[in-house]
Amino acid sequence: MIDVAHEALIRHWEDLRGWLNENRDALRKQREIEREAKNWQAHDNSPDYLWGGSRLTEAEELLQKDAAKVPLSNLAQEFIEACIQKELRPYHSSREVDSLNRKALEKEAAVKSFLTKERLWSLLENERAEAKVRLAASWLLKQWGEEVPMRMAEIDGEGKISLRIVEPPPMMVEDLGIGINLEMVKIRGGEFWMGAPEGERGSYSYERPQHKVRVSPFFMGKYPVTQAQWRAIASLPKVERDLNLEPSSFQGDELPVERISWYDAVEFCRRLSRETGKDYRLPSEAEWEYACRAVISDQLSVTSKELTVDEWNDKYYQPFHFGETISPYLANYNQADRGKTTPIGRFQVANAFGLYDMHGNVYEWCEDDWHGNYEGAPTDGSAWITENSNTVVVRGGVMGHRS
Repeated sequence: MIDVAHEALIRHWEDLRGWLNENRDALRKQREIEREAKNWQAHDNSPDYLWGGSRLTEAEELLQKDAAKVPLSNLAQEFIEACIQKELRPYHSSREVDSLNRKALEKEAAVKSFLTKERLWSLLENERAEAKVRLAASWLLKQWGEEVPMRMAEIDGEGKISLRIVEPPPMMVEDLGIGINLEMVKIRGGEFWMGAPEGERGSYSYERPQHKVRVSPFFMGKYPVTQAQWRAIASLPKVERDLNLEPSSFQGDELPVERISWYDAVEFCRRLSRETGKDYRLPSEAEWEYACRAVISDQLSVTSKELTVDEWNDKYYQPFHFGETISPYLANYNQADRGKTTPIGRFQVANAFGLYDMHGNVYEWCEDDWHGNYEGAPTDGSAWITENSNTVVVRGGVMGHRS
């Protein structure tokens, strides 16, 4: 006598054999993934036991196409997710990826499924993923032509990076022609203590004494001026001096313009002013530092007249707008080891005012003359101009140097 269960099995044997034949490869891959996931777990989730390349692509295909038929355990899914994050991590720091365009990205995504828009959005929105992985996903989504939310980065005392979404700032956009725009961010007014405290590691005597400055509202470029923007304005008739259309050592429309003098920058502003009918100029050093620090309290710029300098330092001061330190995952300076400038916004993090690339990449000219310290500096945010001075101020740091 055949029991009911065995009778049912015999009745559907042909269907079962057909299913096994159809899904043989998926079942084999499932067993392999489950085995490797347990091996990874047994070795304390070491990245040395993660997959990459074609093995990861096949595992991803199983997860996406055959998960309903051949389900994977939670551990196996975590294993694949960790593999993807490991593969994506170099995309944030690789010099080759800096200039990766959409056509090249489409070609890579054809063989690396984790580079698809859907997968990248999933990684970007995964708050458990490493910040560098999420920022890599953000940059690649931008190359896909996607609009990604503006994010700020903060670094804690142990060097861990956290990200949070911020509201886009009020902006004004200038149309420079042939599809080139200049985005200007409105910087709200407020007070701050300018300069560095005594004893800050890496600071210099010319950054002192700290002094209270009140800054009026103004507009500042969302990004450093690009080479495409430079050409658009440099091709206009001159005001006082000729401009080189292609002055930069590292060429690229989205790279910041470099190798320009202070006088060139002033000429650029004058041509832009004449073309737009608006008053464009270089920022004062006080405006630049205020915009970079972007200290915001209770949704308003900090009003510090009730605080002493020591109280303000305890509550608000930090060397970088990221926090107490900086990271090569957030800025292009010597430790980033890029060897060249990076496209504007490459690191995908803004400060609290919505400005990008305030640390590193290229130095930024200010309107002020150079002074050996801040004794007697203006307190109203204006530029500090001295007659017969032949040295001016740059801020911001540069690629290849300490920022």
